[in-house]
Amino acid sequence: ENSDNNYTTGQLLVRKTHWATPLFTDNFGQTTSIKPGRVQVKLELGNKRDQILNETQILLIVIISMYFLSAIVALICFHDKKIIIKSLAEIINNIPNSKPLHHIKLPRNYQLVTESINNCRNLIARKFERITQENEKLNQNVFVDDVTKLKSRQKFSHYLTKIQDEAKPIFGCMLFLRASELSSINHERGRASGDQYLVKIANILTEVTKKQPDSDHFRISSAEFAVVLPNFSFNESKKLLDSLKAALDEYQQTLKALSAGHVGLIPYKNGSQPSSLVAMADTAISIAQTLGPNAYHATEELNSDDQIGDNRWKITIQNILKRQSLDFYQQPIQSCRNNTQSVFYQELLTRFSNKEGKALPTSAVIAMAERHGLITDLDKLVIENVLKLIKNNPKLNSTYGINISAASALQSSFVAWMKDLFKQHPKLASKIVFEINETGMQTNVSAAASFVTQAHQIGAKVSIENFGTGFTAFKFFKDIRPDFIKLDSSFTREIESDEDNKFFVRMMIDIARRINVPVIATSVESQSEKQELEKLLVDGLQGFYISTPQRLKSS
Repeated sequence: ENSDNNYTTGQLLVRKTHWATPLFTDNFGQTTSIKPGRVQVKLELGNKRDQILNETQILLIVIISMYFLSAIVALICFHDKKIIIKSLAEIINNIPNSKPLHHIKLPRNYQLVTESINNCRNLIARKFERITQENEKLNQNVFVDDVTKLKSRQKFSHYLTKIQDEAKPIFGCMLFLRASELSSINHERGRASGDQYLVKIANILTEVTKKQPDSDHFRISSAEFAVVLPNFSFNESKKLLDSLKAALDEYQQTLKALSAGHVGLIPYKNGSQPSSLVAMADTAISIAQTLGPNAYHATEELNSDDQIGDNRWKITIQNILKRQSLDFYQQPIQSCRNNTQSVFYQELLTRFSNKEGKALPTSAVIAMAERHGLITDLDKLVIENVLKLIKNNPKLNSTYGINISAASALQSSFVAWMKDLFKQHPKLASKIVFEINETGMQTNVSAAASFVTQAHQIGAKVSIENFGTGFTAFKFFKDIRPDFIKLDSSFTREIESDEDNKFFVRMMIDIARRINVPVIATSVESQSEKQELEKLLVDGLQGFYISTPQRLKSS
């Protein structure tokens, strides 16, 4: 109590009204009860304000200190993270590289990330290696010939374009070789022999030209090769060509064929047009083919007229027609019926020669005869000589297959000539089987059917060869009704393992059996092919494995 102001100082206490208050004893210190009266309350804020200010200052100091501390910690952490992120970025950027980055170290708690990235790198490296190998394989398939391992036609085309686009002066020669006997060897001896023939030709070219610096070798088509001889003077060509001819002559003796190949040589320079070079090469080879086995022809002028080769061929074929310079080989078609070794007929293979008596490539003679409109005259010559041979040699008592062009068979004038000829030799017609290519006959089905009908009327038979390559093979077969069909050689190739070929041959045989037409498989080259074809119940077999062609002797 203050006597001056007559008041008492003290403390107001809050009485708790919670239900649990009686359970606890409040120690309020010394308390005094007063009589009822007025109470004047005066709040003392000064001390409290100072206390609050002090506490606020302390709080601010703490907050600011914590902020700076957090900032420092954050900077330290961010710096570490930045180093880690930079390391990770470097690792990711180097993922395509197969070598691991040993100089980059990450914390232990990032070990799992490191392992994952390394695994990813290894996986990508393996995939990239596989893609690289596949790409190299594709490049090899496109730019390298499978059989000879020489560069492909695509590479040769690139080379010709490079010559055309070259700005600085360059010169050289190109040597072209046509493997003239490939078609005959494939047909008579089989594809394996044909491939061996091509490989040997490639080896000869490589050997003869190996001393020529920077020479490049190509196989530019199924039967043609090219050798580019940079900086090679045309004046040097004779020695090279003579060496090549000597090598081809020697190989021909082993090959036992009409020739080994024909060679053309032309010059080139920068800016030369690819089409002009190819045309010149074709002309040079065409001329060489008219000169005899393994002959060569060199064209010196870049502007040489490509008609020269054609004209020489025209003269050569006219000379064949005039002198009747041809010979025959026979290859039997063996029957598979009733387990007999009988022969359906003998296919005749025609050989032509020039005025010097040197053999000419049959495929080139036929192609050039078609180009010059002389193929029908050539077909007539073949038929007349076969009939004469049979008539004058009683020992030739087989049935003989004669290959004629579809162009002749589809001509009404040729059919009329044929009927008149066999009227003069009625007994010989039954010994003749006309062999005609399916593709050519499909150009005019009605005319083809008419030819078959007319051939039957005179007593001859008709065989459709290379059957199955056309889009309308079965409809054509039904409309034409030939006496034999000879399957294309592609259906014989590895038939023991080719299910598609088995299916086609089986289907063809089923259809042919319904109308009693024998099916003949060609180009049979192995025991396994023969056995598989016999299982499929083909009617006849022809090929190098069955029998090699033999010269048809006149007595």
